Amino acid sequence: MMNIPENLKVPASGAATVLIVICVYFETAFLSSTTLILHSGLMCPLIFIHNLLSALLIAIGTYFCASFIARRERREDYVPGHVSMFSAIFAVVAVLEDVVRSVGLDFLRADVLFLWIPVAAIEACGIYFAMLMGLRRQINAWNLLKVCAIFLVGAVLETAEILCLLC
Repeated sequence: MMNIPENLKVPASGAATVLIVICVYFETAFLSSTTLILHSGLMCPLIFIHNLLSALLIAIGTYFCASFIARRERREDYVPGHVSMFSAIFAVVAVLEDVVRSVGLDFLRADVLFLWIPVAAIEACGIYFAMLMGLRRQINAWNLLKVCAIFLVGAVLETAEILCLLC
């Protein structure tokens, strides 16, 4: 994290995590309460904001956990082993849960499933990189911009697929 004194990085990342959780709660409550989103031009920005809040929660939350553990262990170089493998497994599980939840019972239909594979792959890459940079404690503006770009592409593709399915 940039321009934050070393002794305040853990509390600042914890506070940021709590703030993002609150934002995700209200965003989810808003999205679940309205049906006009499907028929408006707001679908792509709202999907992007939803995915971005999820990625920020993953990145900053894992940064907070890794920093907290490093502070507790009194070793600045402490990073849990197998970070890449853990990030990959988390990304796959999160995306599979998202695909099953969003597609619903149509998950068993092969034609619908094949439409969601590209979106799932893009979102898995974004989740993987968000978690990886959080666990390695490499959060900076450039890394966050890369994750935002990945989720922007995913949101555009997801919006296009939803509009194709509705037509």
